[in-house]
Amino acid sequence: MTASPGRPRTFDTDVALSDAIKVFSAKGYNGTSIKDLSESLNLTAGSIYKAFKDKRTLFLKTLDYYKNQRDTLSQNRIAQADLGKDKIRKLLEGYAQDSLGESGQIGCMVVATAIELASEDSEIKQKINRLFHSGIKTIRELIMLGQQDGSIPVTIDPDKMAQTLHSITQGMRVIGKANVDKSHLENIVSTSMSLLD
Repeated sequence: MTASPGRPRTFDTDVALSDAIKVFSAKGYNGTSIKDLSESLNLTAGSIYKAFKDKRTLFLKTLDYYKNQRDTLSQNRIAQADLGKDKIRKLLEGYAQDSLGESGQIGCMVVATAIELASEDSEIKQKINRLFHSGIKTIRELIMLGQQDGSIPVTIDPDKMAQTLHSITQGMRVIGKANVDKSHLENIVSTSMSLLD
C-alpha cells in the first residue's frame, strides 16, 4: 500500500521486508538506494524512514527476516526425513533447489552480505559469523543424530564435517548466481553425501 507523506504507517512489515530481500540481494547494500527501496516496497521514502529509521536499520531487519524465513524452510525440509543422514540429504537438496533458476540468480542474502560488507563493518561481520555458526550447529546436530540412529558412522567428526557441509551449502548459493544446471548441483549433493559414508 502506498503511503502519502505524514500518513500513519498501515503497510504490512513482513511484506515490506520480503520485498526488501529481493532488492538487497540483487543490488547489494551499497548498490541499493532509498529510491530503489521506495519503488520496490511501494512506499514513500518518508514512510521507510519513519518505520525503519534509515537504510542500515532496514537492511539489518531484512537480514534477520531473511534468516528466519530460511531457517523455517530448512526445518520443514529436515522434518520430511527420519534418519539423521536423510535429513542432511533433504537439507542439501533444498540448497541445490534454491540455487537454480531465478532463486539461484537472486542468491543468498547472507552470503552476499558476507562478501560485500563483512570486511568493512565489524557489527555486520559479527552478525554474519553468528548466522554461519547457527547453520553449522544445525548440521552438527543432524550428524550427531545420524550417529545415534546408525545412519552415519561414529568415526566422523561432527564439528569438522558440519563446517565442511555448511561451506558446501554456501558455495552452492554462490555458483547458483552463474545459472548452473541442475545436474551440476545434483553432483555436488551426491558427492557431499558420500562424505557421510
